[in-house]
Amino acid sequence: MLQRCSQRVFGAAHVAHPGDPVVFGRDQLSIGDGTNFSKQKLLGEITASGDLPMRIGVCALGLSRSLRYAAALAFAFGGAALFCAASKEPVAMLSRSLIAEFVGTFGLCLVGAGVVCTDKWLGPAGTGLLGVALANGIVLSVLVSACLNISGGQFNPAVTIALALVGRMRIIPALCYVLVQLSGAAVAGLLLYMVIFNNTSGKADEDVIIATWNGTPHFVVEELVETGPPPGLEASSRPAEPSDADFATAAQKVIIIEAVITFLLMFVIYGTAIDPRRPNVGGFAIGLVVTANILFAGPLTGAAMNPARVLGTGFMLSESMFWRQHWVYWVGPLAGAIVAAVIYEFAVMDRKKGAQGASVAIST
Repeated sequence: MLQRCSQRVFGAAHVAHPGDPVVFGRDQLSIGDGTNFSKQKLLGEITASGDLPMRIGVCALGLSRSLRYAAALAFAFGGAALFCAASKEPVAMLSRSLIAEFVGTFGLCLVGAGVVCTDKWLGPAGTGLLGVALANGIVLSVLVSACLNISGGQFNPAVTIALALVGRMRIIPALCYVLVQLSGAAVAGLLLYMVIFNNTSGKADEDVIIATWNGTPHFVVEELVETGPPPGLEASSRPAEPSDADFATAAQKVIIIEAVITFLLMFVIYGTAIDPRRPNVGGFAIGLVVTANILFAGPLTGAAMNPARVLGTGFMLSESMFWRQHWVYWVGPLAGAIVAAVIYEFAVMDRKKGAQGASVAIST
């Protein structure tokens, strides 16, 4: 739709390419190749065009982010409330756990995405990859330590689902956890977006959003798969848009990397928070493995290890490429967390003592 819209309004010279990120600013729409154009003119042209699919798309994109977030949060909290009512767990205990998961996921996503944005914002004076990794590791270790005895300090739908599949959590409490984790991430994404767009530094705040996808982990196909110019064009011509095959190849690599680093994360969670033989290190070891994973995989995949970390901040964006990539950050972390949970639970754990250990306040 964007390609057809920009061609109609500005002609072939400013056609948006399918992979270009799209950001709605206050008064204009920006695409990844640097083109900016008036939303009022764009929407007026589309409305007058009589093109029904385009007009429907405009109606969807025209919804304010606040309304989209309000609807998403209402759905999540409503679902959590219904699951709480249907759960056999004491409501007070489950409520305390859900509050802890909401706050913990909110803090993790706010700091994790925020440090990515500020690093881009500050340019050469930014924190760099090491600073991003340390910020994520520190905030996670602190929040896990704070919430470990309340909810288990999961803050990650992949971890929660894996624990439920191996019998460490009941299904309904696990679903409640996932809903509030996604809600906390969404609130963090909304707050971060509002802060960036209300800055007073005079910097190009929309450029920060475009470059970092609001601090959302993502991958660039061209950096993972070699692509060249279309046949018949000079090498200096505009690079070829990644084909579906290129995207599929890149997605496979991202899934493997995300699965491996989430496997390591889940294995450490088991060894330091679930196993009754665990050392008394709180969330410190978990924060360290996240730091190491980001140093390794951050430049490749964004090192999400957490579907909430991607969905919460990326939900603010009106760009097709985010939704095209989003499923990758569910498949990879889920696969890695589940494999690690199964291996540790049934091959490493002392089964005689293992039932006594639990990383969640609500276990079997």
